[in-house]
Formats: sequence, structure tokens, C-alpha cells
Amino acid sequence: MALDGIILYQLVKELKKPLPLRINKIYQISNTELLFQCRGKQKISLLVSAHSQYNRISITEKSYPTPESPSPFVMLLRKHLENGMIISIEQGGLDRWLDITIMIRNEIGDRVERHLYIELMGKYANVILVDEHEKILDALKRIPPFQNNLRTIQPGALFKKPKAQEGKQNPFENCTLD
Repeated sequence: MALDGIILYQLVKELKKPLPLRINKIYQISNTELLFQCRGKQKISLLVSAHSQYNRISITEKSYPTPESPSPFVMLLRKHLENGMIISIEQGGLDRWLDITIMIRNEIGDRVERHLYIELMGKYANVILVDEHEKILDALKRIPPFQNNLRTIQPGALFKKPKAQEGKQNPFENCTLD
């Protein structure tokens, strides 16, 4: 079954239950999949797939082989997110993207906020790391300006959230039961 906004809405409820979570280790287990090993009240592995057909986010108990050398994107994620605390997971309306807020201390010990945007939108699925000023630090799949002039996904560019569909109503709000 394809992942839609309503299913993701229910998934987010489950993902919020174990929060806050400390990120212990980050692995890239395939070209499009990331594994976050976290610890809260218990150990949790969070699998994020930005595959064009099989995109998803889930808590998994399965163990995956990890590559010996991490990719540059994983090295950046480790630098900015490891030992950070996932403090919130929010869905953009009923759209298929999430904003994961991570609180971490920077090089000089100040608390800073990082956002990991997970877009689960078919061929546009992506994982994007953004700083507290909405500046993109990096992304799993970079999109240069000549490829998409509405939304550039490159390090240094300002992050623009995906546009919401017009006229789309949330069935979980403003509903009346007779």
C-alpha cells in the first residue's frame, strides 16, 4: 500500500510515543535508506527510506549490515546529529513530509536546533538536514536550480517546505459527529 498523508498521520502518533530519543549512531544501509539507532526508555532503530517507490519511515527491530566506510552525507549527519535529542516529530498538515527537530550542542557547547526534513513523496522522496536558520546543510538527493527552479535542494540554499495542496481538508480537524 502506498504511503499517504492519513497513514503517515497515524504513523507519526506512534513515532512520538518514545520521545525524547538520543541519537546514538547513524548508518546508510543502502543508497536510499538511513538507519538511526536511538535510545530513550529502550533501544529503538528508526529506518528512513527515500526510495522512489518504497519510501517509508518505521521503527524496526531487524538488524541490517552496515557499510565499513560511511558516505559523506552520513558523515555530515553524524557530525550534526549524533548525541542529539529528537524532541519532536511533526507532519506538515496531512502531506507526506515530516519535520524532526533535534536539539544538540555545537562545537562551543551552545544548544542549537537542527531539523531533519523527511519527504516521502514518491520520486521526490528525500532527507534534508537544515540548520536553525532554515539553511540547507545537505540532502540525500541534491536538486540543483537548473533541475527545479521552484525548489533548490543544495547545501547553502534556503529550505522551502513543500507546497500544500489547495483545498485539501484535514478529516481529523473540524469534524462533527451527529
